[in-house]
Parts: sequence; C-alpha cells; structure tokens
Amino acid sequence: PPTKPPTARPTTAKVQTPPPVKLVTNAPTILPVTSELTTAGVPTGSPIELSDITQWNDGETHVINSKETSFLDESIVVTKSTTLLLEEGGYIEAPLNTNWPAVRLSIGSMLVGSGGAINGSYADPALLEGEYENGGDGLHINNGQSSELTGSKGSFYDGVVIVGGNAPIGVGGNALYVNGFGSEAKIHGGSFIGGKGAKDDGYSILVQNSAQVHVYSGSFDGEIKIDRNAEIIFYGCFMRDRLQVSGTFV
Repeated sequence: PPTKPPTARPTTAKVQTPPPVKLVTNAPTILPVTSELTTAGVPTGSPIELSDITQWNDGETHVINSKETSFLDESIVVTKSTTLLLEEGGYIEAPLNTNWPAVRLSIGSMLVGSGGAINGSYADPALLEGEYENGGDGLHINNGQSSELTGSKGSFYDGVVIVGGNAPIGVGGNALYVNGFGSEAKIHGGSFIGGKGAKDDGYSILVQNSAQVHVYSGSFDGEIKIDRNAEIIFYGCFMRDRLQVSGTFV
C-alpha cells in the first residue's frame, strides 16, 4: 500500500532563481476552508488545543526553531493579531487525511518564515478512516473579518520551504493560499511546492478575493493562480505572453 512520502525538513541551501512561472486564470477554483474553530467548553488562554488543532490567539509572538518547538501531525491556527516566527530547525506538518491546512492565519495575524518547513496533509488512501482523498494546503493567509485592517500578513525569506500535501488518488494541496482584502504575502525567497496528485497537482500559490502577493525572489514548483480581484506583483524584468510570465528577478 502507499506509504507517506519523506517529510520536507528545514534546509539552509540558497534558493535559486526560478524558471518561468505559468499563471493560470481559467483553472478550476479550489475553495478555501471557511469553517472557524469553536472554542466553547475549552479553557481560555493560548495555546488552545482542540484534538489535532492548536490555536494561538494571545497577541504574542511564538517562535518555532527546533524539534522541541515544532509540530508533527498537528495543524496550527494563528489568530487575533498573533505572530508566528518560523526559523531554521523548525517545522509544522499537518495530520494525514485532513482538509485543514498545516498553518492558518486569520484576524490580523502574521507569519515570518526565515527557515524551516511547512507540510500540508498527505492524503493516504490506505487509511480507511480518512475522509479526504485530496492533499491538504500548506499555509493559509486569511482575513477572517469584514475589515481590511484584519487582513493577515506573511513574509518569506531564503531557507523556508512550504509544501502542499500529495494525493495518490486525488488532487494535490496548494503550498500557499492568500485570501481576502487586506491579506498580503511578501516573498523575498524560499521554496513553494504544490502537492502532487493523481487527478491534478496543487498550486504553488493561489491568490483570491482582493488579496495581494508581492514576489521579489523565490522558487515555485507548481502553477500560480490569481482570480476574484486578487493581485500578484513580480519585481524584476518580466514579460507576459497570455497565461505565461517569464523573466528574472532584480
């Protein structure tokens, strides 16, 4: 039976300038997870642990930079203006067969990735209790409220790796999903790898609903999709030919 593939672990290797990136605007839309966590009946404070989901909502800064501070088989929710720093030596890997991303930001929260790895859920068809045949997303950057001020932010640098989950019988997960007005990602480096799937591969970046992504450098394995008034801006010398963009970063 299929086994779980090797987990991407933090690397200090320099990220090379990526090959031409294809922009897909007419591909099927992958809808975001919209259900919010329910905290009734659990203790107040942060982190809040709900089965295989850990939530930070205290407005403080949390650092993941070692095996002891990392998470395996766990999804992390960062909300209410809380900051997560992912550094060399740290990693977050979602549980098998879940539609929750490995990391989800909402309500004015922030992630700064200067190293380490985020791995979306692997869709293992050998697990009979698994409900989802599609791979899970690596990272969601969401708004979560009705104001642009509550958009979440992400900044990424050389050394960080974000991977969508593989799906042997379904669709691979997206590496990075940015959603909602006020939500923004600034990519100065790092590797973004869409999950591989039997039916289709996941996107390296998916941007929707007036969100913005600024790309200064980085490596992207998988197509990029922008729709619903979203924007992606490349900094360098680029040319667009219909759905394909090619060029070099400054």
